[in-house]
Amino acid sequence: MSYEPQPIDTTHVTLSAEIHQLTERLAENAHEHWARQRLSEGWTYGPTRDDVKKEHPCLVPYAVLPDAEKQYDRLTAMETLKTVIALGYRLEPPGQHAAPASGLTREGDVMSDPLVDDILQQVQAPDANLLGLLEKYQGAAYAHYWQQDIRLYRAFGRALISAGHPTRGFELVRAGLEASKDDPAWHDDPVLRYLRAWALARGGSAAKAMEYVEQLLQGAVLEAV
Repeated sequence: MSYEPQPIDTTHVTLSAEIHQLTERLAENAHEHWARQRLSEGWTYGPTRDDVKKEHPCLVPYAVLPDAEKQYDRLTAMETLKTVIALGYRLEPPGQHAAPASGLTREGDVMSDPLVDDILQQVQAPDANLLGLLEKYQGAAYAHYWQQDIRLYRAFGRALISAGHPTRGFELVRAGLEASKDDPAWHDDPVLRYLRAWALARGGSAAKAMEYVEQLLQGAVLEAV
């Protein structure tokens, strides 16, 4: 049988800078779903793939995957975004519309404050001055926001590591884990634990990073973060 793949033509689609940022996030999320499925089927981490023992070397957080392994997920994510646009749908980054004037709103496991939402948008902007933003928002005037909303630790930690500041990212994530010890809603937060391992891997401490990765795998904590 002769088969010639005919995917939807996306050559005319150009992604905006904001939407292009989604590529890596979606690639990571695709890996997390794949890993969760494998774990549920009884697979575990192993240095080489072994279908009999159900061991796979890619059963690790996305951050510590070799770049060659990430590229497949990146290509899939980018083509998905382009296909959505090619089919006539419109993608808009969060924050396109003003926050409701009613104040706090529920978002996941935290109460979302419009000011925090604005800070998160600043952190996620392509041209963000992360170190400047961190210096500004770690001031005493914003201390209670850090105490009430774990997303600040998550967002700043992720952004710093991605931008090539793994040491600063590690310090911030570690501070978040320390701050969460007395809060049952945040305690041992898997996202911060994931970012801690990523920061160490990006900073060159591969052995310590793998130690934390193994802790995550033992608890089967591989979720989209």
